[in-house]
Amino acid sequence: DLTRLEKARIAGSHQSITFDVRDLISTMVERYGGRIQSKQLEFRIDVPDTVVLVDGNQEQLEQAVANLLENATDYTEQGHVGIEIRAEEEGVRISVTDSGYGIPDNEIRNIWKRFYRGKRVRGMTHAGYGLGLSIVKEIVELHNGRVMVSSVENQGSRFDIILPATKSQSTNGVHGAHGDKRN
Repeated sequence: DLTRLEKARIAGSHQSITFDVRDLISTMVERYGGRIQSKQLEFRIDVPDTVVLVDGNQEQLEQAVANLLENATDYTEQGHVGIEIRAEEEGVRISVTDSGYGIPDNEIRNIWKRFYRGKRVRGMTHAGYGLGLSIVKEIVELHNGRVMVSSVENQGSRFDIILPATKSQSTNGVHGAHGDKRN
């Protein structure tokens, strides 16, 4: 995955289209809803009623959100996993939250590095190779966005992907509309 992303970055193309990010979230709910419920976790979904457009490679952005949901599910034993979309002045915010293990302050700066795995997760059977978050960062940066994390150890984490507003949103004033719908 990283090799493909690097090639796309060098080539300057990543098959960008304009799409409703709510469709991406719907796919993620279908893909991860059963797994989250099988762990007896609450799945919190908060998406607007109105169209939220992004320009980008839908497959890559699905991969980024899937990596975040996968981690949230893997590292949460009780409580919730959540996904939220917000259209904001600066663009579109996709947030993935959990009430899981959280990330210690001294490890936050390293989580984006390839092959990095936190101390707590190194001995876990479902822990991967430490590539998921570096892939998320690569994808988001390829889309001229940014990714942020806030986390409290033993309380959970929040990952925010912020993607630029589409040209149609920024010229038509569509961004910023919030018709919240909770499932």
